[in-house]
Amino acid sequence: MEREGELLTPGVSQDRFPIPGRLSLGEAGPPPVLLSVSSVSISGPFAENWGKHPEGEIEIFHVLGGRGTMTVESDAYRLAPGKTLLVLSRQAHATRLGARETMSGIDIHLKAGACYPELARIDVKKVLSAPPSVSKRVARLMREMAAEAKSLRVGAQNMADALLAQLLVELVRCAGGTTPASPAESAATNQNVKRICDACRDHIRANFRKPLSLAEVASAIAVSPFYLSHVFSRHTGSTFIEHVNEVRLQQARSLLVGTDLTVSEIADRVGYSDVYYFSKVFKKTYACPPTQFRKRYAS
Repeated sequence: MEREGELLTPGVSQDRFPIPGRLSLGEAGPPPVLLSVSSVSISGPFAENWGKHPEGEIEIFHVLGGRGTMTVESDAYRLAPGKTLLVLSRQAHATRLGARETMSGIDIHLKAGACYPELARIDVKKVLSAPPSVSKRVARLMREMAAEAKSLRVGAQNMADALLAQLLVELVRCAGGTTPASPAESAATNQNVKRICDACRDHIRANFRKPLSLAEVASAIAVSPFYLSHVFSRHTGSTFIEHVNEVRLQQARSLLVGTDLTVSEIADRVGYSDVYYFSKVFKKTYACPPTQFRKRYAS
């Protein structure tokens, strides 16, 4: 389909609505983001090769009226009212209409973010054969997205993204879920999770003396707090705060045994501003307070 900033091809009319800036909301990992919404009307005879979308970008086209043919890679799909077609990134696609054919619909482009691998495994043919009840919901959601984009109201981008999330769930449900990830996809996901967790641990080790929060560390390694919390606990078996305390208490043990620093000074050096809280966490972990630990193990 037409890209913003390009001249429309003869025979195609599009009303493209700009989407205003987004409000800042917490997100679970890199979320799908709506890039554009277009009302599309095509009159035949018409033939156009649209090329390929950039990496991570997906197009969803829902037919409201008329008929036409879209080809994705080597597969040709005959489209009619109520049909929904997905075009993934790097897929060559084209549109063909006969001399007396017309076709109208709503076309959206989105950046899929972290959910791209799952969306890429949707069975497109199952979506195309969606029952009328699903097609009606898809049409409603896409119309509402277009209305939000056109409204220019505060938070329109957020509302559009929320509607997009509902749309993607509808499509996944319609397809009966997604096919299992390939071994290569699973390996890539595991490698990415390991990289994130290693970066988190490295940041904690380098900064444990300072105040540390999940949000601050997540920002430093460029992931969302919710996503970091989720993958870190699943990958390491401990929560973020448990790991922070583990690193700090290991340093505290060394200082208790190897220096004459007071408990208050040690607490401050390992990142605890409250010595009473430090003593409480230490006792819970080692079954004795810091002073008793020092007497027992100091040479």
